[in-house]
Amino acid sequence: MRMDLSADIMRTMRRGQFDLSDVKTAQGDIFDWLTAEFPGHEIKRQYQVWHGAIADVWLDGVVVKIDLVQPHPRPLFRQIDELAMGWACKAIIVATNRTLSLPKVLRSKPVAIFKLGAS
Repeated sequence: MRMDLSADIMRTMRRGQFDLSDVKTAQGDIFDWLTAEFPGHEIKRQYQVWHGAIADVWLDGVVVKIDLVQPHPRPLFRQIDELAMGWACKAIIVATNRTLSLPKVLRSKPVAIFKLGAS
């Protein structure tokens, strides 16, 4: 895996337009976009990374967690912490339409925030 895959994914997502009316629709749009943009890569939707920790989108070890409706960041932090426990998880991108503050590294895995709906 290239070390800059997370950055490539975020650059690619900047070019996409995603329906943010609900989480499932956004997951589908992002999954379809990344599948088209990264042919030949291992990409899965609703992939179990760790015991009970489900990645919304999984692309070659990079987890994309889509967050649109969490009223408080604590449940989201718990979810990404559980995702980071997975040995195959290389990095986490939290795609959200709200302002968040998260650690840049969690369990030795880089964490990035991608602002959905930003131009």
